[in-house]
Amino acid sequence: MNLHQKVFQRLYRQAPTVESLPWHRDEPPALLETAVAQRTQKGRALDLGCGEGEYSAYLAEQGFT
Repeated sequence: MNLHQKVFQRLYRQAPTVESLPWHRDEPPALLETAVAQRTQKGRALDLGCGEGEYSAYLAEQGFT
């Protein structure tokens, strides 16, 4: 196991909830909202490192698959 894996494993193990992780956000970031608003056609989206999938759900609500 490399150092990055150990760090993430420790963060997840010690976090009392997923919401307490430093990268958790309840709302999509402004950059994502801007990018979605600029699209004239909806299509496929890939949410890498999606955590609990808040951004995936947001993209689906906006018409992306």
